[in-house]
Amino acid sequence: MRHATAGLAVAAALALPVTARAEGVGFFFRGVLGVGYGGFVTAGSGDDIAIRGPGALGNFAVGLALPRGFAVHVDACALALVTPTITVNGRDRESAQPADSTTTLSIIGAGLTWRHPSRLWASLSGGVAVMGVEIPGAMCRDAITGREFGCSFALTQLGGGANLLLGRDWPLAYAWKIGVALHGLVAAVPDRPDPTGLQSLWITFGGGASLVISAQ
Repeated sequence: MRHATAGLAVAAALALPVTARAEGVGFFFRGVLGVGYGGFVTAGSGDDIAIRGPGALGNFAVGLALPRGFAVHVDACALALVTPTITVNGRDRESAQPADSTTTLSIIGAGLTWRHPSRLWASLSGGVAVMGVEIPGAMCRDAITGREFGCSFALTQLGGGANLLLGRDWPLAYAWKIGVALHGLVAAVPDRPDPTGLQSLWITFGGGASLVISAQ
C-alpha cells in the first residue's frame, strides 16, 4: 500500500506542470470601441496645418493567451475624426463640405497584453501607420497643367505608431468578459511630397474611453 501511495504522489506531481501549461495557453480576442478626441499636426516643411476634433476610437486584437496573464496578438487600431476643425498657419479654415470630411489614422502591427488577478489589465502595441483624408466632392488643381481633378480621398506614406490601453473587466459568460478602458495612441507618418518636392511629417495623437469585449 505504501508503494502504491508513493507511486500516485509521483504521478500527480509529474502531471501538474502539464495540466498548468494546458490551462494557461489558449485563444485571445479583444474588441474595443469608444469615443475621444484627436489631432493631426504637421511638422517640417510646408504650411503649419492642424486637424483636431472629437471622434471614434477602435481596436481589434487576436492572438494567443499565455500563462501568468500575458497575451501576444496581432493588433489593429484606428482613430477617426468626423467634421474636424482645420487650422492652416494659425487660422481656421472651413471645408467646402464640412459635414462630410473625415480624417482617419490606422495602425496595424503586434502587441502584448498583461492581465492582473484583480482584473486590471494593460496593453501596448505598435506597427505600421497610415493617415487618410476624405472630403467627398473635393477638387484639386494640377500645379503644372492647371487642370482640375477629383481628389476626394488621399493617403499619406507609411509611418509608425503605438497604441496603449489601460482597463478593467468583469466576467460575462464562459471565458468572455466585458469592461472599460482608457485608450491612447500616437503616430508619425510622412506626407506625400508636393509638386515642389516639399514633404511634411504628420504627428498624430488621440485618446478617449472605450467599451471592451474580450476573451482570455
